[in-house]
Amino acid sequence: FFYIQHINIKNLFFIDVYKTREDFSNINKSNPYTAYTYSWFGRFIIPCIMVFSIYYKNKKVLIVSFFILIYLFLFGSHKSVLIGTFMTIFLYKLSYIKTVSYLLKILIVMILVALLLFYTLDNEFIMVHGVRRGLIVPALLDIPYFDFFKDRPIYWSQSFMGSFIDYPYDLKPPKLIGKTYFNTPKMASNNGLISDGFMNGGMLGILLNITIVSATFSLLNQLNISNKFFGVIIWFFAIFMSSSLPTVILTHGGFVFVVLSIFFLKNSEKTMDKLNV
Repeated sequence: FFYIQHINIKNLFFIDVYKTREDFSNINKSNPYTAYTYSWFGRFIIPCIMVFSIYYKNKKVLIVSFFILIYLFLFGSHKSVLIGTFMTIFLYKLSYIKTVSYLLKILIVMILVALLLFYTLDNEFIMVHGVRRGLIVPALLDIPYFDFFKDRPIYWSQSFMGSFIDYPYDLKPPKLIGKTYFNTPKMASNNGLISDGFMNGGMLGILLNITIVSATFSLLNQLNISNKFFGVIIWFFAIFMSSSLPTVILTHGGFVFVVLSIFFLKNSEKTMDKLNV
């Protein structure tokens, strides 16, 4: 109800996506509840409910869950919510090995189609939103982070250590990098696991990030989660590519997903997969 006036149907056609996202971010500055719970629900809680609704053949819950996710995308315009919705459904019946094989084939086809459209019709849509944004930009952004924060780590002062260490800049790191290297202060140059660790603690920060993420996925691996949730798990993995570790854990719902996995998804492989219902 709070966001119903901010729905933008154009987002379904990827028009006004970034404008809508900026408006959504500005609104959330005065509403921390929705700022956090948007990703919790959109990326993990409702997709998990969708998987259970498919498994238990509850069409009403499935339909309601699907339209709630579409609704979240219409006013928040985070593409991961929309794509993750269809990925959750598409990967429901696939094993982990088949899923990886299909994703590799889809990636190859996407690159070939993007090149074909670009060189024959001068159409950049798939090239920009698929290949460039998904594969090239995350790696490219590591370079300015390494360059800017070399010998001057910020020790998580822009995050949970802010009460103890003063953050030395006026802009947050993503917009600071956007302003310094791309001359666009409004550009949110989000970084991933490696450059985030380096920005905060140098080489020790990288080691710390790798250790925490490895331990997290090791824990998930021990929980024997059903293949049917792989569409959710793969998006949990993907957000590490373009977000700082504290953001993944808190804002994007990483901690929430781990809790869900421990209390609701644990040993689901033994029931949901082997019973083959």
